[in-house]
Amino acid sequence: MKHPKSFLLTGVLFLLISPKGISQDDIRIPDSTITYQFIESLDSVPLSRTINLLEPGNPEIKLELNSEWDPSGNTWMNLSREEDHFDGSGNPLFHLEFSWDQDLGIWEGKEKLEQTYDIDGNLTAKENYVKGVDQLGEEGWIPASKSTFLYGSTGNATNVVHFQGVSIGIWIPVDSFLHVWDSYDQTSESHNYGWIPEESRWSYKRGNSYQREWNPLGEISSLTEFRKDHMETEWIPYDSAYYIYDDLGSRTQEVNFFWSAGSATWELEKKWEHLFNETLQMKLQARYEWNPLTMLWEGYSMAMGNSTVDNTSSVAIGLWNRDGNEILWMSKDEREYSPDGVLLRRLTYGWDSDMNDWNIEAQRTYSYNEQEELVCEEISNWVSEDADFKLDKKVYNFYPGTLGTPQFPLGLSKGFLHIYPNPVDELMVVNCEGIPVRIDLLNLNGQLMLSTPETELNLLSIPSGIYLVQVHLRNGDVLSGKVIKR
Repeated sequence: MKHPKSFLLTGVLFLLISPKGISQDDIRIPDSTITYQFIESLDSVPLSRTINLLEPGNPEIKLELNSEWDPSGNTWMNLSREEDHFDGSGNPLFHLEFSWDQDLGIWEGKEKLEQTYDIDGNLTAKENYVKGVDQLGEEGWIPASKSTFLYGSTGNATNVVHFQGVSIGIWIPVDSFLHVWDSYDQTSESHNYGWIPEESRWSYKRGNSYQREWNPLGEISSLTEFRKDHMETEWIPYDSAYYIYDDLGSRTQEVNFFWSAGSATWELEKKWEHLFNETLQMKLQARYEWNPLTMLWEGYSMAMGNSTVDNTSSVAIGLWNRDGNEILWMSKDEREYSPDGVLLRRLTYGWDSDMNDWNIEAQRTYSYNEQEELVCEEISNWVSEDADFKLDKKVYNFYPGTLGTPQFPLGLSKGFLHIYPNPVDELMVVNCEGIPVRIDLLNLNGQLMLSTPETELNLLSIPSGIYLVQVHLRNGDVLSGKVIKR
């Protein structure tokens, strides 16, 4: 296997060899995160920069400034600007997006998001506007979309209504969702309604109902989903799953069924098998699909994990080639930690079928600079040339924190987490290192939208947007990531 030769720069070394035209003050801005991109063939001249910082003297406004490097003028050129405004309790009030007008030298507003909250800090309304010209020919903020939220006594969202804006400044209902929660903070029912403008009324579209069973240890042992649409008055079985645990409470097997309307019976569909080592880290996760013709389980995909005593871990993912009865490897994630569990290096590989070996696609190294900030250096898109490597770009990320207690950004928490597809339209699958006991989907305001023990989540009723995925593991760790719902 080929390895990079000389690209392991630390944050301190980077500060000593700044790109041409960039001063030390440009590299580090207090209370900020800075990202640079470089192309080596351009003699390490930066391509772009993103700065996140608090507005000077105003802790309730956070700014994100995006710019690109102008080599002819040896300076940064503004591209876009985003502002997040917060109230005294830290709740987001509104979000503004601007683009830079190079001719006028000013920021031009593009989009605006306004949010309101109740006295308990729950989001009650979210309104999106775009800059444009209304039907009267006047320029201003045009309504684009709106969502309103109602909550039950437990603080979970029970009713969500979506609206579409028109240029005359009014909101037209589009659809709504009614959620019912059980005593375990799990969704027991969800109902979707569509608005009929000609009749000015809501019409039932579809619904989901969930039945769960729990074993004596408080672990979910089965989950059955029912569905119905506007043509049905009764719940129709849709799919079901049961779970098997070992003596330590680790979920070792998950079997799924689908409802066959023709035979009115449950039919086998797929299953997962999990193996763990003595430290409850994942060693093997295999997915199988049931073949009704051969009456056998056939391999579909596999994830293999490996944790060693020298503080390294890896997870490889592949698909089964049923014709050759072998695994077609796809990707591998390899990580190295310090003795106290701090992530030091992460390598991402893709499988080279011609060479029959792993090929490095990206490398990230983590260290601390003199300002006690966590520094992530990323090198991606490796190209092998005569046993050498040519890098396409470098990305440097500076994360404010305290030495010894790194503030890992979302998605960089210890442990492997793979969310796919991403973006997702309906079904989202989660693969991770460890034993998942609960997966939560939250909006960017931290409100729970969905909670389930399943590693496959149906997001059909979830509005479009960016969401946080939190995977709660058996050992108490929480893995975090992001997903885009289209």
